[in-house]
Amino acid sequence: MRGVFWWLLARAFPILSAASGGSHRPFLPEDAEFYHLKSKMVGEMLAKELALDDCNLRVRGGSIPEQYFRLNGTGTSVHIPRSRIGFPSCTHVTRMDNDLFASRLELEITFPVVRITGNVAFAEKSRAARLTDLEESYPFSLEMRNVSGAGLCFTRWTETGYQVIRCDLRFGRRPGELRSSGRAFPAEESAFVSASTDRMWRSAASSMNRNVLEGLNGLMRRLEIAKYLRDPEVFAKYKNYVIESTESANEFVDDILASVRKVIDERFRDGFTIPNIDESFGRRVLFVTWGGSFVADHGTVRGLSTVYRVGDTAFATDNASQTHFFGDLTFGKLDLHYKRYRARFMSLTASGTLNTRLQPIRLHVHPYVNFETGKIYLEDFEIEDVGELAVEVTGLGAVLNWMVSKISTWVVGLARDAILDRLQKKYDAYIRSLLSGYTVQDITSGKAFGDGP
Repeated sequence: MRGVFWWLLARAFPILSAASGGSHRPFLPEDAEFYHLKSKMVGEMLAKELALDDCNLRVRGGSIPEQYFRLNGTGTSVHIPRSRIGFPSCTHVTRMDNDLFASRLELEITFPVVRITGNVAFAEKSRAARLTDLEESYPFSLEMRNVSGAGLCFTRWTETGYQVIRCDLRFGRRPGELRSSGRAFPAEESAFVSASTDRMWRSAASSMNRNVLEGLNGLMRRLEIAKYLRDPEVFAKYKNYVIESTESANEFVDDILASVRKVIDERFRDGFTIPNIDESFGRRVLFVTWGGSFVADHGTVRGLSTVYRVGDTAFATDNASQTHFFGDLTFGKLDLHYKRYRARFMSLTASGTLNTRLQPIRLHVHPYVNFETGKIYLEDFEIEDVGELAVEVTGLGAVLNWMVSKISTWVVGLARDAILDRLQKKYDAYIRSLLSGYTVQDITSGKAFGDGP
């Protein structure tokens, strides 16, 4: 861990750190100064060659995980299976500032059109409130125009070229316009547009960031780093610096997570309780609307301590001598359990225990170090993507198993966002509490985890 401390200092004060005699010294003083000047020159050349200011960036689109939600004030719930997000083939980049030494690009970008397409199914709260003019499932298209974003993309050089490894742009929401397969939408149109935009926005923003990253790397693949760094010795030192820096950044995030896992396992027994479910609904089957209900109690979520980092940690230094870290996380095993459930549908009843896995889930963590105070802060801890949900009920016969499983999945899906929101808040609060009591020296020396001097 001591090497991480010297690396952190090197990110903010490269020349001073290299001269301080630390155990982690990527460059000698003259090499650091030379590289700093060289990187500025290369950054200017890259920006000029790529012509990123006011350019068009090619993007492809992607998928959005399934969504379950309610329409406010209508008594109707909605299920949208995995949908698609698409953009025009070229997207407008309005500003790009390149700082190679700080490993970042400052970017402003506008998507002329963001289009989400898929199929939607509805369940009524009760037969009395049924929407007789809605079919069980039909296609829709939701469009938002002139969606702009700004923020940072994080970069590094590899043996083959210049690469963007993560984008963290914040996009402003725009009013959506609904289109649906040539037929008029019912009176719930405004409620659907509002609710679907809110629920899918997190995944849409994540997809836009991934597309910007892929588009930037598509432009940058044509660059050969050798023509910018012709000195083999300097290039070799930079390669070692990238490797050592990435390892140190990964170690820094891993040690924070290790402390979180330990405390959650010891203090909270690896889980937390969740509210009971009590839902009534109606579904159309063969042109007939049937009433039903689903009740589940004694619920828990287990596996909170199985969180771990996925891929390398991105990092960059801002203008205030702060080093920022950006990591992707997931859970090895995150299970939802209800001790007892009872489902009624089409005059049939099923009961038992309910188990399902809340995966895959991708989270984003963003801590940063302030070198003026020596403190570490948590900027963001949020769930970015949630995988598809499937609750399977067995032992009731093939047809009834299928029907009750579909109903159970729908109802648990409505509760899932509240469960994950609670999970996110627990992690966010604990990490902030952990970091508030320590300095960067405490973290990197092991004192914060009980294994330091």
